[in-house]
Amino acid sequence: MFKLVKLAFVVGALAAVWMLVPIHGRTLDARWSAAGSLGAFARAGWAELDLALSADPKPAPAPKGKPGAPTRPTEAHTEKDRQAVDKIVAEHLRN
Repeated sequence: MFKLVKLAFVVGALAAVWMLVPIHGRTLDARWSAAGSLGAFARAGWAELDLALSADPKPAPAPKGKPGAPTRPTEAHTEKDRQAVDKIVAEHLRN
């Protein structure tokens, strides 16, 4: 009886992964539906795996500047952008 419960749990977990867990933005169920056949599904999966394994891992660039110093924000805003935001805020504050 316990073996049957374990088997049901494993099957349920695999079904949940198949239908609910996205891998690079798509679930396995969506990939299966898009492929249309077992062969196409296997070829697409193999090609994606081959691409992922053949990509050269690039190390993250080292932060520039002094250690412990705050880094520059990733977004850069111009003075024109700031003025536009100030104008929008001022309009909403008047209403």
